[in-house]
Amino acid sequence: AKVFMADFEDALSPTWENLMRGQVNLRDAVNGTVIFHDKARNRVYKLNEKIAVLFVRPRGWHLPEAHILIDGEPATGCLVDFGLYFYHNQDTFRATQGAGYGPFFYLPKMEHSREAKIWNCVFEKAEATAGIRKGSIRGTVLIETLPAVFQMDEILYELRDHSVGLNCGRWG
Repeated sequence: AKVFMADFEDALSPTWENLMRGQVNLRDAVNGTVIFHDKARNRVYKLNEKIAVLFVRPRGWHLPEAHILIDGEPATGCLVDFGLYFYHNQDTFRATQGAGYGPFFYLPKMEHSREAKIWNCVFEKAEATAGIRKGSIRGTVLIETLPAVFQMDEILYELRDHSVGLNCGRWG
């Protein structure tokens, strides 16, 4: 399958401007309205009709979002990334259920099944709030920490209704 991963974790300098531009680009990608006009070449680039499946890689649990405070503390970056993306695209996700694409995530830096359980709760709440079928939100967990190596079965269990699988990455 052709997949494109929008990376809010390692491949993005997490300035507020970059994060918000990334969210706008995600909205445009989900709605098929990505367009770029290269003035120097006088060319317009648009998405093809058949596009790659979009996965979003939110920041890891350990990364804060200092621009949003909750009780005086920075919000958790991954929840901000997920929340903005899901909220602004939920109508499209609801309208295209079963069409082969949807809210798909690549979850990095997980260390324990408790983190997977939190993701599962977030996914279930988002699905219920948006009125989409349980299990529509899907996630692949990147196993890149030693603690997660020993928690793989438990991580899969906690995400059982939402798991695409585990990935040990391509570095080594």
